[in-house]
Amino acid sequence: STQSRSSAASDVYKRQGIDSLAVVESIFAIEEEFNINVPFNANLPENSDFDISSVSSIVKSVENLVAEQS
Repeated sequence: STQSRSSAASDVYKRQGIDSLAVVESIFAIEEEFNINVPFNANLPENSDFDISSVSSIVKSVENLVAEQS
Protein backbone atom coordinates (compact mmCIF):
# COMPACT_ATOMS: atom_id res chain seq x y z
CA SER A 1 0.00 0.00 0.00
CA THR A 2 1.07 3.59 -0.47
CA GLN A 3 1.08 4.24 3.26
CA SER A 4 3.45 1.35 3.89
CA ARG A 5 5.67 2.56 1.02
CA SER A 6 5.90 5.94 2.72
CA SER A 7 6.83 4.35 6.04
CA ALA A 8 9.34 2.04 4.37
CA ALA A 9 11.00 4.93 2.57
CA SER A 10 11.13 7.02 5.71
CA ASP A 11 12.67 4.15 7.69
CA VAL A 12 15.29 3.51 5.00
CA TYR A 13 16.24 7.19 4.89
CA LYS A 14 16.55 7.42 8.67
CA ARG A 15 18.70 4.27 8.91
CA GLN A 16 21.02 5.55 6.19
CA GLY A 17 21.18 9.09 7.60
CA ILE A 18 19.55 10.57 4.50
CA ASP A 19 17.58 13.77 4.93
CA SER A 20 14.90 15.18 2.63
CA LEU A 21 17.37 17.48 0.88
CA ALA A 22 19.53 14.49 -0.05
CA VAL A 23 16.44 12.76 -1.47
CA VAL A 24 15.62 15.78 -3.64
CA GLU A 25 19.23 16.07 -4.80
CA SER A 26 19.22 12.37 -5.69
CA ILE A 27 16.04 12.79 -7.72
CA PHE A 28 17.62 15.70 -9.64
CA ALA A 29 20.70 13.56 -10.30
CA ILE A 30 18.53 10.71 -11.61
CA GLU A 31 16.72 13.12 -13.93
CA GLU A 32 20.00 14.44 -15.32
CA GLU A 33 21.67 11.05 -15.67
CA PHE A 34 18.76 9.36 -17.46
CA ASN A 35 17.30 12.43 -19.20
CA ILE A 36 13.87 11.83 -17.67
CA ASN A 37 11.35 13.86 -15.72
CA VAL A 38 10.61 12.36 -12.32
CA PRO A 39 7.15 13.27 -11.00
CA PHE A 40 7.36 16.34 -8.75
CA ASN A 41 5.98 14.40 -5.78
CA ALA A 42 8.38 11.45 -5.98
CA ASN A 43 9.79 12.31 -2.57
CA LEU A 44 6.32 11.66 -1.13
CA PRO A 45 5.79 7.97 -1.95
CA GLU A 46 2.18 8.00 -0.78
CA ASN A 47 1.40 10.52 -3.55
CA SER A 48 3.54 9.18 -6.39
CA ASP A 49 3.89 6.23 -8.73
CA PHE A 50 7.66 6.76 -8.60
CA ASP A 51 8.62 4.50 -5.71
CA ILE A 52 11.80 5.50 -3.86
CA SER A 53 11.39 3.17 -0.89
CA SER A 54 14.31 0.91 -1.93
CA VAL A 55 17.10 0.77 -4.48
CA SER A 56 15.33 -1.93 -6.48
CA SER A 57 12.11 0.09 -6.59
CA ILE A 58 14.05 3.18 -7.75
CA VAL A 59 15.64 1.13 -10.53
CA LYS A 60 12.23 -0.18 -11.63
CA SER A 61 10.71 3.31 -11.50
CA VAL A 62 13.58 4.75 -13.56
CA GLU A 63 13.29 1.94 -16.10
CA ASN A 64 9.56 2.60 -16.41
CA LEU A 65 10.08 6.34 -16.90
CA VAL A 66 12.84 5.81 -19.46
CA ALA A 67 10.54 3.50 -21.43
CA GLU A 68 7.58 5.91 -21.17
CA GLN A 69 9.54 9.04 -22.05
CA SER A 70 11.63 7.66 -24.90
